[in-house]
Amino acid sequence: MESSQLELAVEKAIVDLSILIKEDSLEAPLQQFLEENECVFQSMGFRSAIPHPEIIDSEGRKYIPDFIVERQDGLWQIIELKIPRTKLLKDRQRRDSWYAEMHDYLSQCEEYVEQLRDSTVLREFEAKYNVAMHRGFPVSLIAGMSESIDIVKITRILDRLKTNISLITFDQLLSGIESWCAGKYPQADNWSGVSLGLMYQLEEMQALNGCIVDLGKASDKNRITLYRKSNNILQLKVIDSNQLSIAFDFFSPDVVLRKSVLLIVNVYPSGDILRIVIEANGLQIADLRTGMMNIDLQLPAPITIGNDFENNGSACFVSGPVFTRSPSLSINEKNDLIAKFEPFSHDYKTGGGQVCGIRFKYEQFMYSEGHPYFDPLHQPTQNLVQRDLSLKPAAAS
Repeated sequence: MESSQLELAVEKAIVDLSILIKEDSLEAPLQQFLEENECVFQSMGFRSAIPHPEIIDSEGRKYIPDFIVERQDGLWQIIELKIPRTKLLKDRQRRDSWYAEMHDYLSQCEEYVEQLRDSTVLREFEAKYNVAMHRGFPVSLIAGMSESIDIVKITRILDRLKTNISLITFDQLLSGIESWCAGKYPQADNWSGVSLGLMYQLEEMQALNGCIVDLGKASDKNRITLYRKSNNILQLKVIDSNQLSIAFDFFSPDVVLRKSVLLIVNVYPSGDILRIVIEANGLQIADLRTGMMNIDLQLPAPITIGNDFENNGSACFVSGPVFTRSPSLSINEKNDLIAKFEPFSHDYKTGGGQVCGIRFKYEQFMYSEGHPYFDPLHQPTQNLVQRDLSLKPAAAS
């Protein structure tokens, strides 16, 4: 399919999905829509999809998820599809709990994973479909709408279940396709905005609110900061040119993958809306939108790795390559970066191998030369330095 034809197909998919969501469609039409529009899976960061694969247990019983999809790393995972009107989380004063139908859907996902943990079942399944399943057995559940629910709270509750299940609401799915379409085709070439990316893996935490990366010239405006709020939860904070701020908590994807991941933050205007898109290894974590903010972060800008203007100290992590870019990345540029950064993906907790990262222990950090807070007496450059040798991080392998 030529690029122009594909662009029209994606635009039609956006319209069709919008109608299905608005009409509160049943599952069958949504399943058919996804089977006919592979671009939706591509917008989610997947290469291809197989509908209704059969998992057959040792007694011949069949378990049929809606899809398995191929990730950017070549491994496959499950996607389970429900409907937009799915009720998710009850609003209780003392205790959070799932609505009954959501609880059943989660149990269904857990059942798929439980069957695949049987080595014989897994081997036969992989041979039948010529796939290699991710051994963490991640499952993405598409259900419900984001309106009037706390996505961060749901992420934390899912984390407590000790299963590798993530939730994608239908409005998140739609906005992801829109964002992907805008980044893939020529009309997006003149986007302004900023992309910030780094390869990282968390290590044992020593203090709350440690910083991973802090980008910006001033502490109170035009600033992007990534913090570690707790052992497995990160927080992205963006402050605009009018000193308004927005913060978003999310589960750190390196914990699930058990190796360093490429985290990319795109901040850009879309009409009168400021959009903040967070992705890990090409898979979208969040798509935040606000009509109240306007950021004007000019690059190159001062950057700090492992600390911030407030001297919160390091989040305790290993960092691979770090980059900033303006205008924000297109989808093709992003995919090129994912491929380029892949050799730096490594499990630093097991050690061994070649040196391909820098370990930031607590109080260790680096900053761009001439940083207005940490290095004001020097001419600004893009070189990362640490003039106090006692605070200088060491290489990691």
